Amino acid sequence: MTTYAVIMAGGSGTRFWPLSRRMRPKQFLAIGTDKSLMQETVERLTPLVPMKNIRIVAGRHHVEPIMAHLPELSHDALLVEPCARN
Repeated sequence: MTTYAVIMAGGSGTRFWPLSRRMRPKQFLAIGTDKSLMQETVERLTPLVPMKNIRIVAGRHHVEPIMAHLPELSHDALLVEPCARN
C-alpha cells in the first residue's frame, strides 16, 4: 500500500492578520523559526511519507511562493484549485 500526505495550503491570509495577507498567508510565515510553516510541515511528514508522495492543494496565486519555499517539490505534486470553496 502506498501512503500519500495531502497538505491543504489554500487560504486567504485573513485569520492571522496583520502578519498574513492575501499574497502571504500564514503557511508562508516563519513563526518561531527561520522556516515557513509549510516547510516545517513537510519536514515533519518526510520521515513518514517520501517527498514524492506529498501533495499540496493551493490556489493559483500561491504556486510561485510554494515552489520558492519547497524547491524540491515536483510541479506534479501541486494540485491547484480553480477557485476557493472553503
